[in-house]
Amino acid sequence: ATEKEDRVRPSPMIARSWHKRAMSQRIHVIGASGRSGRAVSRALAARGAAVVPVVRDPARWQPIAGAEAPRVADLTDARALAAAIGEAEAVISCAHARHIGAILDATAAPRLAFLGSTRRFTRWPDSHGDGVIAGEAALRASGRPGVLLHPTMILSLIHISEPTRQEAI
Repeated sequence: ATEKEDRVRPSPMIARSWHKRAMSQRIHVIGASGRSGRAVSRALAARGAAVVPVVRDPARWQPIAGAEAPRVADLTDARALAAAIGEAEAVISCAHARHIGAILDATAAPRLAFLGSTRRFTRWPDSHGDGVIAGEAALRASGRPGVLLHPTMILSLIHISEPTRQEAI
């Protein structure tokens, strides 16, 4: 992916909420080597936030200017996860929502944001949707403030040219 493709424009509401604190806090981004996590990390770093990437596989991490060295943690390893995010001031998780309970157990961070999925609302249950429902239940049961976003679609910002006359025929 090129730098242009990785640029994102956060929603104004989320941007205002996080921006003031982003300049003075270290924000741990779980799943920072994935598509969504990388985009979030780049957007935060571009705004001056101190980004702490949390990745499962350090070989997949592509350094971002302004980001710290990645912390390595498998979300199913409670010790590794606590070591990676235990002292976090803010956490944004781009990992599957089924990991929300483990993330909540690993940190006392007062600012939390998670990615869910509209599969949470499906009439045809599957393990993916069930995992999102379980993550949502864990966040609710914790009583901690946080946000769980259920994006309808995550798009890459790839430039799609208009079809030429020849392609349209």
